[in-house]
Amino acid sequence: MPIVPQNVSAQQRRFTARSYIPTTAAASDDNWPLLYAEYALRIVSGYVIFSVDVTGHATNYTTLTIQDRGSAGSGTTAACQLAFTAATTHADNTQVVLTNSTTAANLDIAAGSCLAFDKTDANSGLAIPDSIVVVEYEFTDQEAREQLA
Repeated sequence: MPIVPQNVSAQQRRFTARSYIPTTAAASDDNWPLLYAEYALRIVSGYVIFSVDVTGHATNYTTLTIQDRGSAGSGTTAACQLAFTAATTHADNTQVVLTNSTTAANLDIAAGSCLAFDKTDANSGLAIPDSIVVVEYEFTDQEAREQLA
């Protein structure tokens, strides 16, 4: 399936992929496919938009991660991540930015790889409401850039 950008900035050539994530109960790890990289790309940013407020917890917390699952679908490289370990409330219908990996190579996704959104709970974790996950990226593959020029 070809990559069909939902948003393209002519100046930056950045693309946006969005995925709906259904409500997920506490104490339930899960993951969802987000994007198949037909061409090599670099993640610029990732964020989530919750349908209701989410408040973190120091002991029973959830970590949300955008992962490079590789071409076999079994990779676990974290590109962007946020652990909800503080009692901070993240308001509904606002961007909750996931922190980009400090390892630059983790943001580079090879052609043929899949990106996934992963929810991992510590102890009982948190329930996560219906959400939209957004990944902003740019192609690093010259062929892709030429086709999109």
